[in-house]
Amino acid sequence: MKLISHISSGSGVPYCETATWEGRTQKFCGSARTPTGDYKTTWRRSGWHRSYLGQLYNPIFFNGGIALHGALSVPLAPASHGCVRLPMNVAAVLPGMLGTGVPVHVRGRFAR
Repeated sequence: MKLISHISSGSGVPYCETATWEGRTQKFCGSARTPTGDYKTTWRRSGWHRSYLGQLYNPIFFNGGIALHGALSVPLAPASHGCVRLPMNVAAVLPGMLGTGVPVHVRGRFAR
């Protein structure tokens, strides 16, 4: 079975977000990159999962805290903090198609 979809990956724009995480207000900063490389799917959550940078729908993690996940906004250009945003209908079916340890290959970069 194959599934083809548009996605939105890391914007490459540095960010600093303030969020309440683990009971205290903290500042989180990063480069908003989706690192290229070869990975494998690891852990996942069903439904909405709260992270310190926002809500992830049906996340499937493949590189530490970076995941494939559903989002309400999936523009046709990079816009995330580093995760790979998927349309909600794709995120609803993808977990049933992928097991743990499935290769994830992140290639290229967006050029305007």
